[in-house]
Amino acid sequence: MPGPIGLTVHLAGLTHSDAGAAYEQVNHQGTLRLAQAVYARGCRRFVYVSTRCVGPGCGAYGESKRRAEEALRGFAWESLLILRPAEVYGAGGAEGIDGLLRLAATRHVVPLLFGHPGVRFAPLHCDDFVRAGAAAIARPRPGVTVLELCGPESLSGAALAMRIARRHAALPVPVWLPAVGALGRASRALGLRLFSPDQLERLTGAKSAERPSDDPALDFELSRFPA
Repeated sequence: MPGPIGLTVHLAGLTHSDAGAAYEQVNHQGTLRLAQAVYARGCRRFVYVSTRCVGPGCGAYGESKRRAEEALRGFAWESLLILRPAEVYGAGGAEGIDGLLRLAATRHVVPLLFGHPGVRFAPLHCDDFVRAGAAAIARPRPGVTVLELCGPESLSGAALAMRIARRHAALPVPVWLPAVGALGRASRALGLRLFSPDQLERLTGAKSAERPSDDPALDFELSRFPA
């Protein structure tokens, strides 16, 4: 018989889905079922990688992550660590800020997003994310700890685009978000998929933080964007 579980680190989740019910099933209910299973096996330390997009207006994705956080708070953990990363970049991915960096480097254009006050970025380099997360996990604290993992700056869509444009000699292309939203709704009505609804809602919805937490795990110099 396997022994008790000492620590659970939960990073899995669903994103960019067209179905809000899928977010609820995977991100909320799936997290709850995992917590129930490991708790029954004696686990009392749990780490959950959430998102800072858990405020009003962040759509079904943000709501599912918020509900997962609430469900985890209902257990009698000795230590529950909730990590809320902002926009992580630097791992060479095809989405998010890494996608914008790749587009600028290869096509020498970059979208300049404007038209909604909620569009704010706090770019966090992946090395800083790993460093802070590992430090917090290595020094568990009793009760619930929420660690806001934002980069050192809060940037508008225009400021982010100009930083990328200067780095890669790219042309900033203005993108008015209300028009993007209308185009997305029209395309879905025609059975087409240009992007997932949550992508726009996560851009414009209320974020849980604009700055990193004042926490010992973040007691090092965060990389300024672009790094």
